[in-house]
Amino acid sequence: MRTLMLWLAVVLAVAAPRRAVAEINMADSVEWMTADADLVVRGQVAAVASRPGQAGWYDVTVQVAEALKGAPAAQVIVAIPQGAVDPLAWQTRHAELLLFLVEGKRRVADDAAYGQAALALRRGERAAVVLDGASVGPLFDRRFAVLDQRGSVLAAVRAAATSRATRAHQIDLPYDAPAFQALYGGSAVWFYLPVDAQLEKLARTWIASTDVLRREEGVAALAYFPTAANRRLLARLLADPGYATVSGSDQPPVRRFLVRQRAHQVLAQWQVRHATPVIDQPIAP
Repeated sequence: MRTLMLWLAVVLAVAAPRRAVAEINMADSVEWMTADADLVVRGQVAAVASRPGQAGWYDVTVQVAEALKGAPAAQVIVAIPQGAVDPLAWQTRHAELLLFLVEGKRRVADDAAYGQAALALRRGERAAVVLDGASVGPLFDRRFAVLDQRGSVLAAVRAAATSRATRAHQIDLPYDAPAFQALYGGSAVWFYLPVDAQLEKLARTWIASTDVLRREEGVAALAYFPTAANRRLLARLLADPGYATVSGSDQPPVRRFLVRQRAHQVLAQWQVRHATPVIDQPIAP
């Protein structure tokens, strides 16, 4: 309980002087960006041309120095709408780029014109990263670190390229994480991680945390991995002591055992028979 109240106090203290309107920010981890992309390349813009038959679009030819994910190719052509980014500036500067690319058809919900493109930038503001200069990005990794150096960014992408994840898991970044501090907008920061073996490993470390909110996040992440070992872990958490004090408009306050509640929900989802734990405990006047 003490950890939860400290978390709330720090978030409120940080939020107050920065801005009047709280804003939930969202970001993908570099691991999810990589897993979700069809192709990730490093290279330079060789040519920029107006896209035939599609006013307001560029065909951007990229000379590939390295394919970090996907089949190697000497060049790729990426369809980019004018106003999204400035590939002419990239070409003029001879900028080294890191591009997270998807098949054009994956972006037709954003614009039907993408259906005519072989490749497009992955959706999101960090789909094109300029690697020139002392600092880049930033991007953010699964351990909530800020990656703002060329070497660390490329190493993270190469390591993530073997993931076979096809979906992402959303978490609330902890307030003391570097990524939270970089992305903070006055409220929560929603962060997306690939659902793969690395997420399971992280979740097991989270449920061992002294922070009740981190333990709850760990239980939620383990929901994707209904193994016998994880069933035993969650069964033990049905007696977790962490709670928050909550109350409704017409209801007296209660202690809500957050980790117990989440473990109960996940075990029920897995259809594992277990005794229902005490989740809400009345607070004596």
